Amino acid sequence: MMDSIFALGPKFTASYTHVVEGSTGGEIADATTPLGSADCVMYRGGASERFVSQQFKAEVSAVILHKPNLSFTISPRDLVTVGTENFQVVYADNIGGKVLAVAVKIV
Repeated sequence: MMDSIFALGPKFTASYTHVVEGSTGGEIADATTPLGSADCVMYRGGASERFVSQQFKAEVSAVILHKPNLSFTISPRDLVTVGTENFQVVYADNIGGKVLAVAVKIV
């Protein structure tokens, strides 16, 4: 399935950063750690709806699709950059072990 999606869609590189909420000296501050980058295909708007759970459709701006063999784990709140655009992960779902769908919103 992913091979045909990659063959049809334009390919991008998505760079992920893990975000952990924390506090320093009584002030709330997020700590970030680079996770890695991976090739992807990205769908926006109506084209992304088939990959998005109904409960998240209002929140999601795009879906980033990867082959499921990434060397890192993607979590909600992680940041992702595709080209010059920045997004935040809403959720990630491994679909049948064939496609990793990462639902994101613009930040």
